[in-house]
Amino acid sequence: MAASTTVEFKQIVLLDDNRNFSSLMRSVLSEFGYRDIVDFENPKLAMDFMKTTFVDVLFLDLVMPGASGFQIANKLRHDPSIMNRMMPIIMVTGHADLNNIRKAINYGVDEVLVKPISPRALHQRLTGVLENPRTYIKTKSGYYGPDRRRRNDPNFRGPDRRQVDHFEICTKSGFIPIEQFRAEQQKTTPVAQAPAPTPAEAPRVAARKPAPPAVREVQPQKDANVIEIDC
Repeated sequence: MAASTTVEFKQIVLLDDNRNFSSLMRSVLSEFGYRDIVDFENPKLAMDFMKTTFVDVLFLDLVMPGASGFQIANKLRHDPSIMNRMMPIIMVTGHADLNNIRKAINYGVDEVLVKPISPRALHQRLTGVLENPRTYIKTKSGYYGPDRRRRNDPNFRGPDRRQVDHFEICTKSGFIPIEQFRAEQQKTTPVAQAPAPTPAEAPRVAARKPAPPAVREVQPQKDANVIEIDC
């Protein structure tokens, strides 16, 4: 695949203790057009590099001697000296069970790639984090990274909602409190109004109105799918 100005100047870092796998990744990324690719086996050397260089994407192995990918991701998301605080992290692992995926999200990983990796899956994940990045937030604990939900919707309050509401969200004008962001969204989002029925349609519309549902008290239950995290 020919290089394009969109990708050839992106700085990619590979952090993996398996030299053969890093060489394979470098070869595939080069075919996609990426040219600035640096690989490390030592997490400390990789961290030092990311403190002095603007890195666009980090591919991070989960299992390495001395430190796990979870620990490294957590350090990156809490270290103010990292040059690109909004650097996407793609975790690469052969141990992609549900528990590890949840941990990866909690520690600030953007995407997970399962070994063995196909070029198609690699291209999809990489293109996704570059062209459709996650919402990034900053919490009082020092966490600076992707909102640890799978939806890019700050107004979403479903079962996978983060357990801490006191955080700031990154916008084009900088970080603002999430409460302010929601208030501004409500002001600028018009409420769609259903058109009124015509005189000929009115009888049919009235006949289709459902009866009001019966009201019953429901005891709140703890959702087992909610991941509680300490910010």
